[in-house]
Amino acid sequence: MTMPRLRFKAEDGSTFTVWDNKVLSEVASMHARIGWQNLRTDEFLDSGDYLLITGTDFQNGIVNYTPCHYVDQWRYDQDLKIQVRNGTVLVTKDGTLGKVAIVKDLPKPATLNAGVFAINPLQGSKLLQEYLYYWLSAPMLMHYARAMSSGGTIKHLNQSILVNFPIKVPCIEEQRKIADLLLAVDEVIAKQQAEVTAWKLRKKGVAQRLFSQEVRFKADDGSDFPEWSLIHLAEIGRLQSGYTFSPKYQGHHDKPIDVYKVADMNLAKNSKEMMLANNTIDTAIASLMSARPITEPSIIFAKVGEAIRSERRRIARKPFITDNNMMAFIPSPNYHFGFCYWLLQSIPFAPHAQSGSPPSLTATIINDLTAEIPSSIEEQRKIADCLDAFDDVIAKAKTELELWRELKRGLLQQLFV
Repeated sequence: MTMPRLRFKAEDGSTFTVWDNKVLSEVASMHARIGWQNLRTDEFLDSGDYLLITGTDFQNGIVNYTPCHYVDQWRYDQDLKIQVRNGTVLVTKDGTLGKVAIVKDLPKPATLNAGVFAINPLQGSKLLQEYLYYWLSAPMLMHYARAMSSGGTIKHLNQSILVNFPIKVPCIEEQRKIADLLLAVDEVIAKQQAEVTAWKLRKKGVAQRLFSQEVRFKADDGSDFPEWSLIHLAEIGRLQSGYTFSPKYQGHHDKPIDVYKVADMNLAKNSKEMMLANNTIDTAIASLMSARPITEPSIIFAKVGEAIRSERRRIARKPFITDNNMMAFIPSPNYHFGFCYWLLQSIPFAPHAQSGSPPSLTATIINDLTAEIPSSIEEQRKIADCLDAFDDVIAKAKTELELWRELKRGLLQQLFV
């Protein structure tokens, strides 16, 4: 391995010693819950004295203990090697592979669920836990794992891969400098993430107060707006369901009509308004599909499956259709479009879904939903402008957060590669 491009100097300005080239098994132990010890679902407890840590509990490089289940003491005592302590580095080996967390502020004794490695420096290895955490967090681990797998695909991060994973080990002092720098960046990232979360909560609280009419805007002349009216959603817009989207029409990316699927709402640029689509069509394909593209500003949402429970709404302004797992709501021009978007955000659809496998929403269900709305389009505009302003602040905070995350990714590359 080549030496990193970014190196620290010692306090006296001298160069630190050359890094030692090791493999992970030379400097750390790796243990996971073995197959015969796997837990049954009925052994997951909602409370107790012994935490059970799962890979889904990892959050931004640490363990979020709030969603953790618990186990009985005999399950905790069953395997000393997977009892974790502060400083233990955890790596997921199944599911979402290669997620890394370091255990901090452990509130209770804890053991591991299946699918997670506990990695600890060996005694006398001169390896800091924090340095180990950041080394494993860098992209090299999954690059190495894929390189070691046939065909470049990997379904499990096996111990046979980890034991031979290369690791460069500087002297303790340089390890500490590297870990301290990355920790400082992580602390900024955590504060920025907390700011994003705080603004989202503020927006949620304001939206609740506005739509419950606990807080009302005044007209520009200081007068009160008229009372709100109870309406059915069918009175303020129309619905259009999606179409069967055959694979033979999929795969185009440069056509003028977007085709939105539920997964498209997950794209980073589609967090509020649909800017990208994984598939596009033209009028010829639309005709073959017997599809009528929507050209009016609309609000789209999932109508089939577990995606209903996410309660996501997205604005769509470009010509589009949806597949048959989605539905579009096209507001009447007699109502403020932005207000209609926030109105649909405020109404939960999931409780009204038809039970079944999968659950589903129909046009009749959506049309029959009721809500109180302002009679004045000016009050509708003020509500939309207020909530849009929150989104603008959140977007700026997210941009700052991503800049810090990008800086960390760059540092990991410079410090370790």
